[in-house]
Amino acid sequence: MKMNPAFHWTDSKIRVHALTCILALLLVRIAHKRARAKAFDHGAERMMELLTGTRTALVYYPKSMKPQRIRCRLTNEQEELLTSLGCEIPKVR
Repeated sequence: MKMNPAFHWTDSKIRVHALTCILALLLVRIAHKRARAKAFDHGAERMMELLTGTRTALVYYPKSMKPQRIRCRLTNEQEELLTSLGCEIPKVR
């Protein structure tokens, strides 16, 4: 198995890098399986492309202690994916 880039020289750091790569792959596969169970018809690569293009912002309102996360413009495909994954982010007001 090839894992790039691995800019590490000690065995322990290479092992940690490998573990991180395997965990990331596992999380992508779990998310893809959940999305497919909810009628997302694309592959894992397309899912990652859509998620990479998803943008959110933190909005700080006056007299509010907590910022509110809102989503920026989404395509219909991104909307369907986020819905299938159970990600509920409020729309821009």
